[in-house]
Amino acid sequence: MDRVLRFIALIALICVQIGCEKNEIDQSCDITTLDEYMRITSEETKSVIDDKEPGIWEIAITNDQFHVYKSLTLPNASIYDLLDSLNVDGTDESTEWLRFQALDGCTLHVELMNSQFVTEMLGSSGAGHYFARTTFTLTSIPYIHFVDFDLEDGSHGSSGIRSRLTEIEYVL
Repeated sequence: MDRVLRFIALIALICVQIGCEKNEIDQSCDITTLDEYMRITSEETKSVIDDKEPGIWEIAITNDQFHVYKSLTLPNASIYDLLDSLNVDGTDESTEWLRFQALDGCTLHVELMNSQFVTEMLGSSGAGHYFARTTFTLTSIPYIHFVDFDLEDGSHGSSGIRSRLTEIEYVL
């Protein structure tokens, strides 16, 4: 798993170097080139990973398995629209959970404002669900392939770059 994360981080750095511009994504940013993706045999799993129409993703449980699904399609959504949706969903509307920091190529940088709640109070499953849901939602914008979370590390989560492939356990 450590090799996978290092490889994904390397791809993210390449994307930043190349400068994957909106609607002009360089093939080095295309997740279909990753070895991990090529090892996926399920067409259903590939279709979930490849779904790049903006929208809100949720976590559900089926047959004692957690999985992601798109609960709402938002065809013209911007990064800010999705961040706003994630910030108010199930919380007090005045709470800012995620804050936009930057967009470098195909990597979106966000700050998790109340990280101790997510990384300490939600437990392992809750934090995992939060990061998977947020990653899938933000990477539903076609030119975003990675989300770099800046947060105060805790027992159940830490800063770092995530992609749909790092959250693959919620798709299989």
